[in-house]
Amino acid sequence: MTAAPAALPWTVDVGEPVVACDAVPGGIAAGGSEGTIAVVDLDGTRRLRLDLGDFLLGLAVSPDGTRLAAGGGGRIAIWDLDDGRRLAEHSARWCATLAWTARSDRLAVGDGKRVRVLDRDGAPRSVSAPLASTVTGLAWMRRDGRRVAAAAYQGVTILEPESDRVVERLPAPGAIAGLAVAPNGRWVVGGSQDATLHGWKVPGGDDFA
Repeated sequence: MTAAPAALPWTVDVGEPVVACDAVPGGIAAGGSEGTIAVVDLDGTRRLRLDLGDFLLGLAVSPDGTRLAAGGGGRIAIWDLDDGRRLAEHSARWCATLAWTARSDRLAVGDGKRVRVLDRDGAPRSVSAPLASTVTGLAWMRRDGRRVAAAAYQGVTILEPESDRVVERLPAPGAIAGLAVAPNGRWVVGGSQDATLHGWKVPGGDDFA
C-alpha cells in the first residue's frame, strides 16, 4: 500500500503559471507568467502583490533583500521590498535574465542583444554594444561590480560596463544560457542548448582541462 503524500504546509495561488522564483528575507518571491509577483512569508502570509504590467520572463532579489527586479517582453521594473513601491520602470526589448552585484548596488539586465546596467534604484548607468544575439544569461565576475559576463549565441562576452569595453570573448559552438562564475572570477561555466556544459578559464579563455 502506497502512503499518501505529505500535505504541503501551505500554498499560495498566484493566479498564473509560476515561471520564476527567488528568496527574500523570511520568504519567497514567485512570479507568474502574466506579470503578477507574490511576495510570501514562510508561514504562507502574502506580504506584497506586485504587477510588472507585462508578461514576466525573469526576476531577481538583491542580496541585501531590499530590492526586487523583474523583466519581461518589453519592460523592466524595480521595487522596494519594504513597502512595495515601484522605484523605476524602463522599456526593454526582451529581458529574461537579471543579475545583482554582491553589494546590491548595481543590476545588470538583458535588454534584447544589449546588457543594460542600472543602479539599485533603477537609474541608468550604462548600456553595452549589441552582442551576437539576445542575452540569455548574466553573472557579475567579482564583488566590486567592475565586470559582468553575458551569455548569447556562440559564447560568453565579459564586459566592463563603466568603460564600455569588451574584456574577453569566450567562444562556444552553440547557444549558451545559464551561467556560473567562480567567486574569484577565474572561471566561467555556461549551460548550452545542446545539453552540454562548457567551461572556460579566465583570463585567456582556455577550456577546462
